[in-house]
Amino acid sequence: MKTFMTTALAAASLITAASAEDTEDLLDDLATGTGQYTTASYNFGSLTGITADSVVSWLQSEATGYIHPTAMNGGAGKPQPLLSKADGVYTLSFNNRGAYAGSVIGFASTIDASLDTVSSLTFTYTFTSDCTEDVSGEIALVYETADGWQISASSFTTAVGDTVTVTVTDALVSSTVYAVVATEDGDNARGTMTAGTISLTASVVPEPASAALSLLALAGLAARRRRK
Repeated sequence: MKTFMTTALAAASLITAASAEDTEDLLDDLATGTGQYTTASYNFGSLTGITADSVVSWLQSEATGYIHPTAMNGGAGKPQPLLSKADGVYTLSFNNRGAYAGSVIGFASTIDASLDTVSSLTFTYTFTSDCTEDVSGEIALVYETADGWQISASSFTTAVGDTVTVTVTDALVSSTVYAVVATEDGDNARGTMTAGTISLTASVVPEPASAALSLLALAGLAARRRRK
């Protein structure tokens, strides 16, 4: 009986290990330097009118990283968006623009894991801005499925400590993922800075081969227990 219980506990442990998800950090290679200016000058305006295709058109020609349209963030002489990393935590800060209905920052990243092992994508922003006026906007994930490019968004009104999250679980057909932060600020907030901690991750389940190896190990363990 004791041997059976030990084997059962070992089996449960191996099954749990085989089914546990890992997390791939999609911001890890982006947190260096400052945002790059682009020649894009069209008005996104807090995701109003933003479509999956428009985000792809904007970001697909850029190297993996984070960028923003010049006109949306004031052009030369204005503070550039900054993505920084300290103690494993990423912070994004950017200048709110009253003109063009706000500011837009876009991220382009690549998933390293096999797409058939990716169970979900999650984009989260927790605001630490000290703006005296509310700054409204949205965050969005843009990703490709068998039905084409998709966009999933969630709106926010910035207040210190507020968190906004977008999670998608669709099956992916492209390892390229785009994420967008867009604000539409009031006149009293223009020229102020918005900042917050940010994360962009992929949840990854073990490869089928890894799960099979775990099951083989389980079978071997059971056989060994029986011989004893």
